[in-house]
Amino acid sequence: MQIRVGTRGSKLALAQCDSVIDMLQKKFPKCSFEKVIIHTKGDLNDRPLSSIGGNGLFVREIEQQLIDGEIDMAVHSMKDLPSRIGEGLMICDPIKREERQDVLILHHVKSFSDLPYGATVATGSARRKMQLLQLRHDLKIVDIRGNIDTRIRKMKENGYDGIVLAKAGLNRLGVDNLNLYEFPIEEMIPSPCQGILAVEIRKDRTDLQMMLGAVSDAKTTAEAEVERGFLQEMNADCRRPIGAGAYQQDGMLTLHAVYGNDEQIVCTTVTGTDQKEVIALASRKIRSQLAGMVSIVGAGPGDPQMITVKGLQAMKEADCIVYDRLIPTSLLKHAKKDCRMIYVGKADHMHTMKQSRINELLVEQAMQYRRVVRLKGGDISLFARTQEEVTYLKEKGIPYELISGVSSCMAGPMSAGIPLTARGVCSGFHVLSAHGSYDGINDLPYDQIAFSHDTWVLMMGLKHVKEIAENLLLHGMKGSTPLAVISSATTPMQKTVVSTVEGVIYETLDLPSPAIIVIGETVGFHCEKKKETEFRKEIYLPKIGYERSRLADLCKNVMVHEIPVSVISDLEYEQDGIPDVALFTSRNGVDGFMHGLKNDIRSYAETAFVCIGKASAKKLKEYGITADVIMERYDEDMLRQRLNLKQDTTVYHYCGTLAGNHNRMYRGYEYRAIPVYDNQELPIEMMDVMEDATIVFTCSSNVERMKHRMIHFDAWAQHGTALVIGPSTFQTCQQLGIQHIIQADRPDYESLAELIV
Repeated sequence: MQIRVGTRGSKLALAQCDSVIDMLQKKFPKCSFEKVIIHTKGDLNDRPLSSIGGNGLFVREIEQQLIDGEIDMAVHSMKDLPSRIGEGLMICDPIKREERQDVLILHHVKSFSDLPYGATVATGSARRKMQLLQLRHDLKIVDIRGNIDTRIRKMKENGYDGIVLAKAGLNRLGVDNLNLYEFPIEEMIPSPCQGILAVEIRKDRTDLQMMLGAVSDAKTTAEAEVERGFLQEMNADCRRPIGAGAYQQDGMLTLHAVYGNDEQIVCTTVTGTDQKEVIALASRKIRSQLAGMVSIVGAGPGDPQMITVKGLQAMKEADCIVYDRLIPTSLLKHAKKDCRMIYVGKADHMHTMKQSRINELLVEQAMQYRRVVRLKGGDISLFARTQEEVTYLKEKGIPYELISGVSSCMAGPMSAGIPLTARGVCSGFHVLSAHGSYDGINDLPYDQIAFSHDTWVLMMGLKHVKEIAENLLLHGMKGSTPLAVISSATTPMQKTVVSTVEGVIYETLDLPSPAIIVIGETVGFHCEKKKETEFRKEIYLPKIGYERSRLADLCKNVMVHEIPVSVISDLEYEQDGIPDVALFTSRNGVDGFMHGLKNDIRSYAETAFVCIGKASAKKLKEYGITADVIMERYDEDMLRQRLNLKQDTTVYHYCGTLAGNHNRMYRGYEYRAIPVYDNQELPIEMMDVMEDATIVFTCSSNVERMKHRMIHFDAWAQHGTALVIGPSTFQTCQQLGIQHIIQADRPDYESLAELIV
């Protein structure tokens, strides 16, 4: 049998691949093995790992070839694997582990303690950097990339005092005659699975799984399961310092773990007999020291002025707010400008994000931010699933606080002039949820309601109000008993229908959710509330970045659900000379150009600055540069006429990576697209958006990214509405099969806001 083995092309990767092949060849001499060298993005980029996407860059292309069947198995350093691997793939039980310790290669001195004050030590690992600074706060840490030989050469050429490497790599390459200091695990906890080789295959290759099982090592397998389990439990990426070292002896399991953020690093050691318990305890100990505070806040019934003072203060201090569908937009404006907003969109049988995922999200955000607010409508103690979130936070070791809010069960009836109790009429009230699973209603105590003199408030029962009334009549309630249905209580869209238990069966209830049902004699005290507006739109706005969008602020009396789909990161860029024309088609292009500028800006004195759109020109002005030409849309012929472009004129378009990186000639002048920023897609959170929803798109990439997030995109494309900023975005919507598209008159936020409102 011929087996194709994929590997990176470095000396170390090839040596690792050879060790696996040699072991398999001895065990299965009739098989033949072919090495397939695959170049990855991590090999082609020498920037620090934390700034380009981390260790996963070393495996993505290799995994794709596995999925495509171009190779049969792949050999990696297990520490280079992300916490979750590609769909349909698996990691086989590993062969025996190499030594796991980190070592310091010393240049000028003989031991770690001999390093002079302020010595320079090189490493490309955030974990090693923070642990080194724990041992010696005086050290100067510099980034370094490259293979072992390259790093040693850079150390000598740059005069560094030392570099930190994994001992396993030195052993596999047979590198010796070096002055080494070997860190004890108590001083430097290694990367999870350091020294272990991972062999990745497709799940359907049971033949290869059996072969690799024959050469695996049980002790290494157990250690790898614990260390990767800790990695997955912490949901860590390359930007977070994380390390784990598991040891199994005499039935006892010991885990040394370390995890850090931008400010500090925490180490812990846990011993036990059960893998899952050891992982959970280590994770909980670390989170309890590093995590920020999660405030679970009741936002009130819908009127933004009805949030409590304490709840509003928590919002103002929040670094991240996770909010539900019915939170008023004007309330969110109280958050800090750079506060991350995450919409989880819970509505009746229409959850943008499942509750289990919301629980996980709160833990993830608490590990990134000092103050996280979970903002819920109404009061957090009433039908809000608060206890599920509290239980999960406690289990994970996350500190939390509970801040009550005003419930619509009390504020709603009062907003329609209906008291819940009244002397001589009724002395108590009851609150029930009418909302059942699978779009049905709860098993309500109809006998109690029918013969009670108290007021009854039924939440979430709008769809079944007639069915509820019929059941009450069957159980003996008087048909003349007053009943009210209050929709969007306390908001400008509030509508109230007052009837009786019998009469409501024949009413036409054209009311939007949410709504409450009030039953009892106190309904007779109702009074009409003057409507401030007949209707307020509800829209979804996919956007770039976490800051509140200026477009959302322009949309008055509109509930705007902002959905971050990507973030902008500036790129280092190179260019030959100074262009005759600098072209900007976005504010991000201006920022990227200025942030990556290597020349003195005065060298652009003869350059014409051209902006497409007023927003780009305004951003350029913030840097003290006035645009020479402002155009509403990019038109090469118009540009040529406006600037009288001649032969050999150079036009540099400072753009994003999606615009490409290409040169071309156009009627004598040279056009170059120079990517200065990257629009990176955020991890996908699947959303269940209503079929008739209105979604606003400010660029083509947001259309594509929203499509990947929506569970029922095809249904929405048939029945929903897309509001778009310009012709390019309009065309993208058409290509994706969206039926109802409306384009703003002008390609700017003001025109788009007019269309929305």
